[in-house]
Amino acid sequence: GDLVVAVEGQALGSLARSLFAPASSRPALQVGQILTYTVVREGRTLDVPVTLRRFPLAANLAYAWGIVAFALAFLAVAMFVFANRPADLGARTMLLTSAGVAANALGSIGLEVSDLVGRGVSFWLFPATNVGAYLLFWSAAVHFALVFPRPQPALRRHLWIVPLLYVAPFAAQAVYVAALWASASSTLERI
Repeated sequence: GDLVVAVEGQALGSLARSLFAPASSRPALQVGQILTYTVVREGRTLDVPVTLRRFPLAANLAYAWGIVAFALAFLAVAMFVFANRPADLGARTMLLTSAGVAANALGSIGLEVSDLVGRGVSFWLFPATNVGAYLLFWSAAVHFALVFPRPQPALRRHLWIVPLLYVAPFAAQAVYVAALWASASSTLERI
């Protein structure tokens, strides 16, 4: 129930803004390092020492085991199909769809406050896998539906449909992010 408002005396908003400033210096965090989190707990502001630990991968995988198992099974089946029919458009789009599911499932199992403080790599991996892979999954899934078991006649007549399937979701996301960016009052809210 704690609301984290600062880490090491830096407000979360300031940490969020520095993610967009590549030249800003950011600490290299290490397991065992102690950071002071300023939190609001039951209306009171407290400084809480937090010892950095390894990312709780096992606990997060246990929590999300269903989607992770599905994603890995789907990827294994798609790899088998692709290995046996690499020239088949359905096999290629199935592999791309399963890769999007796997990247999204594995990439979205956690983002922590310390990701705002450190070098920012894990922060940027989160939207890349959580949003980018998710959009790729849906584009490839629609493409798969249009080519399996045989390509739809409309695809042969209108070749521009396939690139549109992949570009449109990313363009829509860019418009959404631009609108959100303009209407949000702070960088932290935008994130």
